[in-house]
Formats: sequence, C-alpha cells, structure tokens
Amino acid sequence: MDTTNNSSKNFSQQNDTRGANIKSEESQVDHIYKDLIEKLTPILSARRLPDVPHTPEYERQVSLLKKIREKFFINKNSEIRHSQLVEDVYRIFQEIDEDKKTDWKRHFKTELDELASSIKDKEIDLNHECSSYWNLTRVRINKTSFDYGSCIKVYISLPTTEVSHVYMTIMKELMQKASTGFYGKISRHQRAETSCFWVMRPEYEIIRDLVRQNNFNLVRAIPFIAYTDDNLGISKDFPISHNELISKLIVYYLSNLKADADIRVEDLYIPLIDIFQGDEDRYDDYWIDTNNIFELTVLLETLYVQTGLSKIGDDHIFLNDDPKLWHKIKWGR
Repeated sequence: MDTTNNSSKNFSQQNDTRGANIKSEESQVDHIYKDLIEKLTPILSARRLPDVPHTPEYERQVSLLKKIREKFFINKNSEIRHSQLVEDVYRIFQEIDEDKKTDWKRHFKTELDELASSIKDKEIDLNHECSSYWNLTRVRINKTSFDYGSCIKVYISLPTTEVSHVYMTIMKELMQKASTGFYGKISRHQRAETSCFWVMRPEYEIIRDLVRQNNFNLVRAIPFIAYTDDNLGISKDFPISHNELISKLIVYYLSNLKADADIRVEDLYIPLIDIFQGDEDRYDDYWIDTNNIFELTVLLETLYVQTGLSKIGDDHIFLNDDPKLWHKIKWGR
C-alpha cells in the first residue's frame, strides 16, 4: 500500500493503487488454490493416498484403530447403529471421562464479565453458553464481525488440574489485546481436548506468544490433529467438527475392513476422495456428505504434518485466515 502523504496525488492514481492491491490479493489466493489443486490432482486421479512415513504419530493412530477394531468390529454385534458407533469411537479417541471433572467453576464466567466491563479502550460483548459437557464464550469486540469460516481453530490439551488456569489466562490475554472477536470453549470433563479457541491470525499469535512466555504443560493428546512446535493443535472449523468427521471415517473404514487385514491410516480418507469424484452413494448410511475439497485438504494436510511431510510454520495454510481463500477452497470460486 502506498503510504505517502503527497496531497497532489489525484483520485485516479489512488484508485489505481487500490486496484493493484486487490489484484495482488486475488492473485495470491489463486496461486495458493492452484498449488493446492496440483498437489491433490494425482491423489484424486489414483483415488488413493500414497504411503506416508510411519512416524510415532502414525503408529499411534494405527494402534488406536486396532484398539477400536478389536472393541467394536471383530466378532461383535454388527447391528449397532452407525450413529452409535460414531459416538463410541469419538469418545474413545477423545478419551472422554465423565467421572473426572475439570477444575472449571461457575464464577469464572463472572470474572470474564467483570474484566470486559473494566476494559475501557474498546467495547467487549460476551455471550456465554453452557451444556453438560462444555462452557462456550463468544467474544465480540467493538461490534466487529467474526469470520467463522476462515478462522483458525486452536486446541489446548492439559492435565485436569491446570485446565482452568491456562484457559482463563488465554481468555484474559485475548480480551485485553485482541482487535477482533473470538470464541473460547472449555470442557467440564476430562478429555484429550480440554479447551479450544476460534481466532483470526493476530489472535492466534497472541496465544502462541503467551504459550511461549509461560511454562504451560501442553500435551499432544488428540491423535488426529496437527500440532505446532509449541504443542498447539491447529485445524479449521468444519460444518460438524474435525474430530466428528474423523470418527465417521473410522467407522466406515473399520466396518469394511477384513478382520485379518493390516491397518493403513492413509485409506481412512478414500471416502472423501470418492465423494469429491461424484461417487457418494455408498457412504449415505455413514452420513459422510461432504462434496468439496475443504475437508479433504485439511485432513490430508493434518496427516502430512503428523508424518513429517509438512510443518506448521508461519506461512502454513492452516494459519491463513483470508476469507477469499477459504471460500474458494470450499466452493471453487
């Protein structure tokens, strides 16, 4: 952007500069999208992923799938509804334990409300939602809109005793420093994903910097999520959720895998490839109903990060919050 203060610059010149900037932004989106399609084309053509390195994260997924297969699919009642299987699988790999509560307390919501009222340099509106599993807080700053479709989803995994301290520390830091809205959610039960945040790129950097400055005991607890070097789980937000879609893919994969067959994690994602190619009928009973490359892009890139083929650096696509890019990935235009 031209930042000169030359008052003789006429409107036509200014407009040309703005037009160039817009074209530059569009060209960048087109470039990223074209590169993405080029990477996906051989996979879509083969309808199969090539082998990926068998890293510890990969082997962890294999062990989990073996555990799930033994529990639900080998010599078991095949009449269990798919929806119930999806829920059961989800609970296993999320390690949900309803008998163990996190240290979340009701008065923490009051603390957040009081902090919002005390911050005078911006207008902060909070909306709290509670369920038996979660407490969710939507934060709106200066009445600005929040682009949910392009935001970054950040997963935090912690031991039970530290959950509220870290969550509240992050929430308060964001409320004080954020320039746009965000969401924060904390679990009321112990699970792999104890809290998560939906943020734009500047707010992600606030979380990242805070984590680096503090000795938070973050762990890589969620098996199908990609992590940064700071142990922050990163994804994008799905119409259902990243982990629910994984659960559906697992149920389909294991339901159709021979009892003596080897587990191949790469084959979990074949339904997404088939559906994108227009072959979706066989997946109707499993409610796998995506028909664009958004979910496929995110899940494959997650696998590549976990197997060392990619890394979440500053220029990684997961940290891109440009709504034009994610609209194009979802809708092709």
